[in-house]
Amino acid sequence: MATVGRFQSKVVIVTGGCNGIGSGIVKVFREHGGNVVIWDIDDPPLHAIDDYSADEMRKLMDLNFIGYFLAAKYTLPHLRKTKGAIVNISSITSTHGQRLATAYCATKQWVLPGATNTALMNAFITSDEARQEFEDMSALRRLGEPEEIGHVCLFLATDATFIIGQEIQSSGGMSLGTAYQYRS
Repeated sequence: MATVGRFQSKVVIVTGGCNGIGSGIVKVFREHGGNVVIWDIDDPPLHAIDDYSADEMRKLMDLNFIGYFLAAKYTLPHLRKTKGAIVNISSITSTHGQRLATAYCATKQWVLPGATNTALMNAFITSDEARQEFEDMSALRRLGEPEEIGHVCLFLATDATFIIGQEIQSSGGMSLGTAYQYRS
């Protein structure tokens, strides 16, 4: 049952909606009355750029770039009729980089989540000290939650009728300064 009907009886397609930030987006849109369609495939492995083959890089580009293009191309006729919106998710790594994610960074744009509590993020966290380092990158000194990114998407799909072609950072203040500046 929806808690608030901001997206009541509207359809949302969430690519990557089975895990991580995508599942947070699904949860938020369902809570707000949306009819959710999930498109998802398994995430490709991430490794150092010199360990990628050309074929692996093409697959990553197909997933993170061509996939967005095709989803937009084939949903636009309906979106034009219904005055719908497209909200694309990216990663703060598209502007701030990240170890073992150079190729991934090159394929991303749009809503830019910072360090978010997902299985993918937790794969980079190998100790309590590593977790603290990621938390200290945020002015809020914590990881974001997938549902927090979902609320940004809900805002962009419902209320932000004059925001077009922008990168929206949802990073807990990660871009306010250098990493670790908030550590005491």
